[in-house]
Amino acid sequence: DAPIPARAYNKPLGYAGDYLLMELIYRQRDSADSLFCKIVNRLCCRLKAAKAVVARVDMLTDLLESEIKRVGDRKVRVGSMACGPAEEIQRLFQRGNVSNAAVEVALIDQDREALSYCSRRMLKVEDSVRQNKDSSIGFFHTSVKTIVSNPAEVDSLLGKFDVLYTVGLFDYLAAPAARAMVKSLSRFLTEKGVL
Repeated sequence: DAPIPARAYNKPLGYAGDYLLMELIYRQRDSADSLFCKIVNRLCCRLKAAKAVVARVDMLTDLLESEIKRVGDRKVRVGSMACGPAEEIQRLFQRGNVSNAAVEVALIDQDREALSYCSRRMLKVEDSVRQNKDSSIGFFHTSVKTIVSNPAEVDSLLGKFDVLYTVGLFDYLAAPAARAMVKSLSRFLTEKGVL
C-alpha cells in the first residue's frame, strides 16, 4: 500500500518510472496513509536507484547551465526527450543563473498526462521564464517509436537543438533500439549541438 513501490510495481502507465513515480520520489516520500507505508516509502527512497533519480536533477541542471553559457549570445534550444516531470527545467529557471540567456525549451513526451503535468508545474516558474529575454517552454506530444522509425515525420515539429537529452528512457530499450534512438536523436542537433 505504500505509494512508491505500489506505483513502480503496478505500472499504471505501462512502465515503472513514470512522471508521477518521479514526483513521489522527489517530494512526496511521506504521502501515505499509515506510518508503516511512510516508512516503506522512505526505505524505497534510500535505494541506490531512487537516490540516483534525485541526484541527477542537480547534475542535469548544472549541465544545462554550462551548455547554455557555452552557446553564448544567441537563443539556445534545449530539448528534453521523454521529459517526465522535467524537474531540472523548473530548477534551471528557478536558480536564475541563466537569466541573461534566451532559452527555448521543448518538453517532449509520448504521455499526454506527463505533458499536462509539466504545463501546470511550469506555471510556477512562468515569471522566471519571462524574465529571461525571449525565453519560452513548449510542449510536444510524439512517441519514441515515431522518432526512431520515422524521424522525418517530426523534423518540422521539433526542429534543431543545441542541447538534446533524455534521462531514464534508455532503461527501457534493448541495445539495438538504443543505438537506433541515438542515431535518430542526432538528426535533431544543430551543427555544434550536444546530445
